[in-house]
Amino acid sequence: MKNKLTALVLAAGLVQAVVQAPTARAAARVFVSVNGTDAGDCSNVLAPCRTLAFAVAAVDVGGEVIVIDTGSYGPTTITKSVKINVPSGVVAFLAGTMTVNASTTDIVVLRGLTIKALTPGSGTGVVLQQAGALHIENCVIDGFSLGIDITATNGPRLYVTDSVVRSNFEGLNDQHPSGTAPTMSLARSRFLDNSDCGVLSSGSLVARDTDFSGNNGAVCALAGQANLENVNLTHNGCCGVLTFSGSTARVARSIVTGNGIGFDNLGGTIETLSNSLVRGNGTNTSGAITPVTGN
Repeated sequence: MKNKLTALVLAAGLVQAVVQAPTARAAARVFVSVNGTDAGDCSNVLAPCRTLAFAVAAVDVGGEVIVIDTGSYGPTTITKSVKINVPSGVVAFLAGTMTVNASTTDIVVLRGLTIKALTPGSGTGVVLQQAGALHIENCVIDGFSLGIDITATNGPRLYVTDSVVRSNFEGLNDQHPSGTAPTMSLARSRFLDNSDCGVLSSGSLVARDTDFSGNNGAVCALAGQANLENVNLTHNGCCGVLTFSGSTARVARSIVTGNGIGFDNLGGTIETLSNSLVRGNGTNTSGAITPVTGN
């Protein structure tokens, strides 16, 4: 009887220990290095992950992935709220597509990445399939067919800040197939030397303090609204602003020069304030242009 009682007590203690054992959880901050290994939770800066894919899987929802060494890390698919942060002085190179396919409330941040096509002129740099918001900060996206492609139908928010999108076919491509259109905010960025449009938009676009130069068309509005303030629309082969039926473009305090056509309205609406400079284009304006008074 004594031995049986002892066994029962020990078993009960084991069950309690199992019940009270702490639940393992992902780390709030993980580290990535070219000298790392895809093992463990990568939360120790001295034991980092090797790839972004492993780090994104290891980090907690809403956590941060920090790249600590210059090198190539490979693309990944992001399915949750997360921040990828590349500090100043570190070059994190990705030869492939960063895919964001998270929930409609998730917020994803890509900061400091250099995303370059493995085969120039092919593929997509960043594809936004679904999210609440995607922030692209201080990134370079170079050499793809589509630099940034929005296929989401849930009306996500896209913010591009202090970034360069260059030498793609389309710089930013918003031709969401159906559903709610995205809202896009561009600030202090450069869309340069894209073969077709710097931005091809059918949602709601706001661009401030941004340079659109050397593209075929700088801002091409298929639908929705494009609101541009203090932007450079210069030396684009086709046009500075191109609007189609159902779209509206508004331009203030901007420079529009050296384009084939400065403002080209093909059935939409182009509203301009008198504080913009529209001179020195092959043709300054084509189609109906609506002057707007104001500051």
